[in-house]
Amino acid sequence: MFVHKKFENGHKLYLLLHVDDVILASDSPVMIKETKALLMNEFRVTDLGKLHHFLGDQITFSNGGLALSLIFLETFLNDSI
Repeated sequence: MFVHKKFENGHKLYLLLHVDDVILASDSPVMIKETKALLMNEFRVTDLGKLHHFLGDQITFSNGGLALSLIFLETFLNDSI
């Protein structure tokens, strides 16, 4: 998995790339919109909307952010080591 972080004007954007899946996460809707426009200019991209599953794991959103299950985190950390 490739992870790119961008910090701009006090906002954060994370781009996660795994095979042919791209996830954008940010505290700035403007940064997400701009990044999607850049990607769509360069690649054939389909926006599937709000993230529900990633690598076979369910994603849960709340006011405080998003939550990944321990199965996902355990797999991701083991693969990173």
